[in-house]
This record gives sequence, C-alpha cells and structure tokens, in this order.
Amino acid sequence: MSGKLRGFLERLKAEKNPKPEDPIIPISSARKCLETACRRLGFPAYTHHDFRHFFATTCIESGVDVPTVSRWLGHCDGGALAMKRYGHLRQEHSLAMSKKVHFEVKPNHNIIHLPSSTSAKTDEPKQKTAAEKQAIAKCKAQYAYPWWASENPVEMFWGQLNEDVPLISREKYLGSAKLAMGREVFESELDDRDSLIYELVSRISKTAFERLALRIPPRKITVESLTNVRQSAS
Repeated sequence: MSGKLRGFLERLKAEKNPKPEDPIIPISSARKCLETACRRLGFPAYTHHDFRHFFATTCIESGVDVPTVSRWLGHCDGGALAMKRYGHLRQEHSLAMSKKVHFEVKPNHNIIHLPSSTSAKTDEPKQKTAAEKQAIAKCKAQYAYPWWASENPVEMFWGQLNEDVPLISREKYLGSAKLAMGREVFESELDDRDSLIYELVSRISKTAFERLALRIPPRKITVESLTNVRQSAS
C-alpha cells in the first residue's frame, strides 16, 4: 500500500468513523458517479476504465516494469496482456530517455583528480631550461618598467607585441589582447603582430599612446610611423 493511499484511507476513517462491515466508499455505481462529476465540471465523459488506463500509462512512463503494473491491475498472465496493450509506451519512454544520454566528456569542476604516482611528473608544467631562463632574464633587464607583471592589459599586450621572447604565457597574451582591443581576438591573429600594433594604436587615445610608448618603448615599429597611424586614424 502506497503512502498516499494509506493517508487517504486514514482520512476517510477519521471523517466517517465507519464500522468494520461498512464499505470503504459508499458508491453503488462508479459509472453514474463519474458521469455526474464530469457533467458538473464540464469534462468529457470519463469512465472508470479511462482512469484505469491512465493509471497504467502513468506507471509505465514513470519507469515501473510491465509485469508489476500487470499485477497491480489484477492480471494473472504475468504481464502478457499489459505488454500487448501498453508495450508501445515502454518503447516510446525508452526512446525519450535515450535522448538524455550523452557520451561527450564535460568538465566537472566539482571533481578533483588526484595524480597517480606514475603520472605525477608528466602532469607538471614543463620546466624552462637554463638557457631559456637566461634569455628571459636578459630581455627583462632591457626594460625599466616590468610590463609582464602589470595588471593593465594594454601594457601587457603592448609589451609582448614588441617582444620576440615570450615573457607571458600564451593564455595571458590572448586574454590581454581581448581586453586591450575591446573585441574578440582569435589566437591566429597573434602571429600578425604589426597589424595588431597598428590597430591598438588606432584604438587608444593620443595621450594614452604617448604615455604607453614612454613607459614601454616600441621595438617593432618606430614611434614616428605609429604617430602617423594615429594622425591618419584621427
């Protein structure tokens, strides 16, 4: 007995206080009762068989197996009749459920993968060689202003545009490019640095460009040519 059915019966008992021999529901004809209710409510003429069919359909679409529904309906054939009558519902429900199954890998930020002893070293970022570290240090020594550590995306983007040695990661480079340019920047565009330099100079104000060039002097293109770009853009 389900919890809702038990609650319904207990409510009837409390309201009517019946005797042990009294019927649970004092209705002599379900057909007449349903006809009266449907007529008063303006519903179609439902029958008790319609509700029986509704019950079986709802059970099967909710995932209850056909043999169990068959027993609930009072069948004694192990579900053969119910399978014949409602088998298509199970197929339709199975097809609908199959559409919810996806096999593509989706990132789950709630899962933390612990590295195994064999993969711990391979998961670490690649360490720079001594020669690479020396080349980076040599490049940084040529600047009076550490633009690679700046929180200003224009300075970071401008600095890397004018430097052959990568002093910031590719991810930071692309992120600062988008913020500095105020538009979507594709990674393939980073290879055409001259065009990006000209575009950036055209986008910022004259005062901002002069301050930027004073703090981080351009190395790829002369200040004079960049000034001409600013004049033609204005």
